[in-house]
Amino acid sequence: MRTQFGISKSEFAIAVRELESVSLLERFPNEKVKLLVQGEPVWRKNGPLQTAFKKDALQDFLNQEISQKAAALRFGIYKLNPIEVQRARLKVSELLESLQMGEKKSKNATDTKSFGVLLSIQKFDWIMECLGSHLPKST
Repeated sequence: MRTQFGISKSEFAIAVRELESVSLLERFPNEKVKLLVQGEPVWRKNGPLQTAFKKDALQDFLNQEISQKAAALRFGIYKLNPIEVQRARLKVSELLESLQMGEKKSKNATDTKSFGVLLSIQKFDWIMECLGSHLPKST
C-alpha cells in the first residue's frame, strides 16, 4: 500500500500510527489497513482529529500554489470600530453557514471537489518598520 503513495516504511508507520490513534483505521500485518470511517470525518472542535491534523492541514493549505483563476485570495488590514468588527464576523458566519448548506446539497453529487476556505478576523498590529530590512537601500 505505501508504495502506491511513494512513501518510506518509516513514514508509513508514523502515518498509520497517527491515524490508528484517532480511530480512523485498524492496522494489520504486511502493511494492510482497514478504514474505520467512510467519507469525510467529523471534526469536533478541539477533538482528537482536529488536534492531530489541524496544524498540518493548515500548513499544507497555505503552502499550495495559488492559481489566480481558481482562487479568490484577498488580504487586507483594516481599521474598524467594534460595531464594524462585529458586522464582519457576522458576515463570515453567514458565509460558513452557506458553505455548509452547499456541502449538504452536494452530498450525493458525483462531481464534487474539495475546496479549502480560510477566514480570520482578528486583531493584527503590523508595523511598517518591519519592511525596512526588506527594502533596497537608497543611495
